[in-house]
Amino acid sequence: MAIKIRENKNLKGLEIKLDGPIVLCEAVVNTTWNPWGACRKIPGNLDQNCIGNQTRTGFSVDSDANYTRTPLAQSQDCNLTSDIVDGRYTLWSEWDDCSKMCDQPTTRIRTCTNPTPCNGGEDCSQFGRDTLTKDCGPLAGQWGAWGAWGSCTMPAGSVTYGTGTYLRSRKCDNPVNICGGDYCIGVNQTDGNCRGNA
Repeated sequence: MAIKIRENKNLKGLEIKLDGPIVLCEAVVNTTWNPWGACRKIPGNLDQNCIGNQTRTGFSVDSDANYTRTPLAQSQDCNLTSDIVDGRYTLWSEWDDCSKMCDQPTTRIRTCTNPTPCNGGEDCSQFGRDTLTKDCGPLAGQWGAWGAWGSCTMPAGSVTYGTGTYLRSRKCDNPVNICGGDYCIGVNQTDGNCRGNA
């Protein structure tokens, strides 16, 4: 393409004429990716045997930005195994705390992640439901186990070895009475004889 420049007295300046088609240069962005990394378990995810995650890094070069190199990263789900795995349930969770929700339903759950079904393996439906529900009503308290015996206390004024007494106690916490349930029946402390110093 030829460029002709001549003076134009009418316009009081230079007149530029292009002899041929105008060619526009488009920016070119080249992207390069490294291979995908290993498939890894997802921390905190219930599924620890079937679906994981993998990442890869790369960079792009933009010809319109002085060939600036920009780092890139991608991630995607992946299979941790190619085996067919049948699912199994976990143990049941604890019941919700009824002491804070009297006269309301409480639930406990289990998940089909021990292991998670994978690659067409059977789910846990054959092993029953995954959620149980019950109402939070009055619950009577029950005594916990007796604690250890305390130190041996001798009678006042005793100066020699002799028979003294010691105590042990227990708590009404196995379980604690809630939602208006009865407190434990009986005593929370008992004594016994012991031998010890004055």
